[in-house]
Amino acid sequence: MESALDFATPTFKADPFPPFAQLRMHDPVHEITMPNGQKGWMIARYEDVDAVLRDGRFVKDVRNIYSAEELAQILSKEELDFIARGLNQSLVASDVPDHTRLRSLMNLSFTPRLIEQWRERVQASIKEKTCYR
Repeated sequence: MESALDFATPTFKADPFPPFAQLRMHDPVHEITMPNGQKGWMIARYEDVDAVLRDGRFVKDVRNIYSAEELAQILSKEELDFIARGLNQSLVASDVPDHTRLRSLMNLSFTPRLIEQWRERVQASIKEKTCYR
């Protein structure tokens, strides 16, 4: 059952943690309505998200569900442009075989040795850009 969960309100933006805690406890698979009127699901618990992302039966890339013509009927021009620009082509939002290709490319840059080399720079950047001083 869908309830009103408005991410745009100042109250939600000021402190989103209590509503998400409520979702995790009472409605971990929450029906939402997208700005274009399409229904979707927000999955609030880590274990559930992990299971869905690893399960090949769940499609993450909308272009693997609909034809270009169907997408044009469902999505606005702005939404289609968003997808076309590649902003929706993250590792998490991709399906096999694209996911496998992207992951293998990323793994080359995220070895334990390289991550350790970045540690000092990343910590300095975080201190510079946040209140963690």
